[in-house]
Amino acid sequence: MRARLQRWARDPLVHFVALGALVLGTHHLLAPPASDTGDDRVIAVEDRYVEALVEERAARTGRDPAQLDRDEARRGYVREEALVREARALGLDAGDAIVRRRLVQKMELLVRASVEVPEPTDDELTAFLAAHADEHVAPAEVSFELRFFSRDRRGAQALEDAQRAHDFPDDPASAGDPFPLGGVFEHRTYAAAQEMLGAEILPALEHGALGTWSEPIEARHGVELVRVTERAPARPRTLEELRPALRAQWIDEAEARAVDEALDAIVLSYRVEDVP
Repeated sequence: MRARLQRWARDPLVHFVALGALVLGTHHLLAPPASDTGDDRVIAVEDRYVEALVEERAARTGRDPAQLDRDEARRGYVREEALVREARALGLDAGDAIVRRRLVQKMELLVRASVEVPEPTDDELTAFLAAHADEHVAPAEVSFELRFFSRDRRGAQALEDAQRAHDFPDDPASAGDPFPLGGVFEHRTYAAAQEMLGAEILPALEHGALGTWSEPIEARHGVELVRVTERAPARPRTLEELRPALRAQWIDEAEARAVDEALDAIVLSYRVEDVP
């Protein structure tokens, strides 16, 4: 008996039947209530459906359901239902590509809501990270010190003072002027360093000898000397660094695959005939 149940559990047809039942059940719960008066000019509005509309809007907007106007939700439903009935009475839904696309979208949403993906294991996340290694690389970083000689303060003398600071770095007069962003920068990417200080500084950061002050660099607002203290090459990011984002990406892709499989099962349940 157990072996038979296990075979059923693995059978795609069983999965499809279960999905169909869930979709139909969900549709029954969420579909607008039909009028039981026999009069197609009567729109029956049930409290439970208004509550469902409010809950859906709250989930979509992130607002507290208690703060949403139920009368507004009711009026919105009534207006939509009236216009839909009039459009159907005029045959506007027949052969309409927009209507067909909307129905397909609603079906896809129902199927997506029925899909559940289990939490990924560490082994699955590790394999997933390895398969997407190129997308998760920590960029190269550099740590350095800066001496700044303001052109506003020193004018043409700024370049000469910077050159003297390079030649006599231990002279107290070689300290330069205060720089708005400070004088010590730890673990900055080269892109961040360029954004802060300009592209002129990159050659010294990338190729300058460690622990040695660079030659004077003509920059945006003055002349600069930089001394690189550490370089860290680009490296693959670890699972622990990426766990929350990697988990979300894994679940997104797993859900997309599950939805595609469920939709494929629906399509394959139909027989296709070519008519000459």
